Amino acid sequence: MKNLLFILAGLFITVNVMGQCLQVNVGVVIEQEADPCKGPVILDANVPGATYLWNTGETTKQITVTKTDTFTVIVDKAGCIGVDTVPVIFLESPIVYLGSDPLPRCGGCVTLDVGDQGGAKVIWSTGDSSQVVKYCDIGVNKVWATVTNDLGCTVSDTIEVAVKPGYGIDLGASDTTVCADSIIISPHSSFGGKYKWNTGQSDTSIVVKQSGIYYISIFDIAGCSPADTVSDTIRVKLSDSPIVDLGPDPDVKCGGCVLLDASPLSDAKYWWNTGDTTSSIQYCKTGFTSVCVKVTTSEGCFDADTIKINIKEGYDPSLGEDVTLCGDSLIIRSADVGRNIIWNTGETSDSIIVKSSGVYYVSITDIPGCNPADTTSDTITVTLNKLPIVNLGPDPDKKCTGCFTLDAGAATGGTYQWSTGETSQQISYCKTGENNVWAKVTDSNFCSASDTIILFIRDDLEAILGKDTTLCGQEVTLKSPLLQGDYIWSTGETTSEITVHESGFYALKVFNVNGCLPEDTLTDTLEVSFVEVLANPTSILDLSSACGKLEFMVNPVPGASSYEWKVPDGWKILSGQGTNLVELESNEMKQGTITVKANNSMANCASGEASIESNESIYSVHVPNTFSPNSDGINDLWILRNIEHFPDNELVVLNRWGNEVYKKRGYKNTWDGSNLNEGTYYFKLKIRFCNSEKTIVNYLTIVR
Repeated sequence: MKNLLFILAGLFITVNVMGQCLQVNVGVVIEQEADPCKGPVILDANVPGATYLWNTGETTKQITVTKTDTFTVIVDKAGCIGVDTVPVIFLESPIVYLGSDPLPRCGGCVTLDVGDQGGAKVIWSTGDSSQVVKYCDIGVNKVWATVTNDLGCTVSDTIEVAVKPGYGIDLGASDTTVCADSIIISPHSSFGGKYKWNTGQSDTSIVVKQSGIYYISIFDIAGCSPADTVSDTIRVKLSDSPIVDLGPDPDVKCGGCVLLDASPLSDAKYWWNTGDTTSSIQYCKTGFTSVCVKVTTSEGCFDADTIKINIKEGYDPSLGEDVTLCGDSLIIRSADVGRNIIWNTGETSDSIIVKSSGVYYVSITDIPGCNPADTTSDTITVTLNKLPIVNLGPDPDKKCTGCFTLDAGAATGGTYQWSTGETSQQISYCKTGENNVWAKVTDSNFCSASDTIILFIRDDLEAILGKDTTLCGQEVTLKSPLLQGDYIWSTGETTSEITVHESGFYALKVFNVNGCLPEDTLTDTLEVSFVEVLANPTSILDLSSACGKLEFMVNPVPGASSYEWKVPDGWKILSGQGTNLVELESNEMKQGTITVKANNSMANCASGEASIESNESIYSVHVPNTFSPNSDGINDLWILRNIEHFPDNELVVLNRWGNEVYKKRGYKNTWDGSNLNEGTYYFKLKIRFCNSEKTIVNYLTIVR
């Protein structure tokens, strides 16, 4: 005998082999993936052409196993017998049994219990996952539960549940408030059976006369189990409705108002058709009107009442809203005139003048068409606040210099506003000319008052020495406007003008000026700065190169703040204008005069100019358009000035028909016309200049 351990699809199999003259070794055949919890597993005796007897009673070579057990087979082949035993162990599955199908229920629910599964996962067809569920769906339905343990084995069971329809019982909302002394309660639907209330009554309905909890049970229902009982509970609260009585309709009223009172109740809400929400209102609208009110308690109980009111028009003595204003007096007027009017001041006119704060009221009596007792009246509260006092004083005499000090006066808790934009109590006013200046003062009662004053400060005496000056030279005469008065300069001189030779500050005072106040003194200070004339720049330095920048520089001139360059027509200053070094761009021929002068802060202190002629021999080739090869020793050769600086060149001469008559690479001023006739020809000259090539095309005239 030998022991073997098989692990297949989660199935553990131990095989014991025992034989006599025939060796039998039972094997496992898996035709599909086996469930490790319930199989199936196929056992094979592995001996073909024999007879077989399993301990299950089966006689086939293979048997199918679906439970944990030990299986033995006896194999007989040609008289040789062999035996083998195989223990088969499946994973432990949970046990699920919902019980037998219950009897039909008449209303209510069926309680289903899957049993204690020791933490296994439970899923019901209802979607629940608890051990116990209540199933209440009406009708006949299949209900199943599936349990999966921690080994992954799943077992299900199904039960048929029947709940008969039509046996629900409903006494109404669970909490019912009734605005009455009593209420009849009964189920909303009726069916056979016996009734029992918690009051001991057995009728289908009962009368409830006090607040409390009431419930009913119905049993012995035809077609249902004797144990079936349906029930419901209701909480009833009886509440008293409010009593609203506005009283009888009042007599016709001539003006005034009618007081309507719906009686105050705690926690009650009031709604009048006037829009008011208080327990009482004053109704003052003229005309014939119905006024109603609805009162609702916190329990929702309500009552309402309506009253008819008639108030005649045209007798409203309204004095308007209470008045607060700034001033010493106020006229108040009654809205109703021509009646028998009396004020609390004793006056009987339609209007009165009040000069102090207080409460004023008017009454109108003896109204035609009204009861003698009818009186209409109104009250107004008047508050008069004194205006603040603002006095800037009389208009002062003219001033020749200096400023006026203005004071708007003290105002406790007040604010100030001047025409100058200032907001202080006092200001200093220095603007020249004739001007109106006003001040507005607002006190803590928001009352305002203002005053205006005319100020005159002469504007022809400002800056009597003029503006500071900077000039060339060593002498300047300082003059003051000719005024009738006394002069004194900071130099000690007392004339109206002085001559100075040094830079510095010069001050002048003029006093005892005719037409000014004795204390008016005119003062002014002037700064004089003498600036030397700049020396001429030295010669201009040419820093240019044939294949580099076209640059010119002048040595710095002492005292110069800028430099002014001028270039020939067609030239451009690329950079450096204002400095002592400039970069230029020349015209086609690169000829002309370049100048520069030095400047400082004074235009008339500028220096003279320095100049330089551009050195065209370095930068360009001059090509004349005529020469005379007549052997007179003058202009016999076509001389291209500066061509020797550009040996990499090519010259081609063409006649008027475009035929080439002369060609030379590296031309060196040696052509004498080559016996060409006198006339006009065309040439094309290519020159390699630095890193670029330039082509000159023009006409050429030969004169013999």
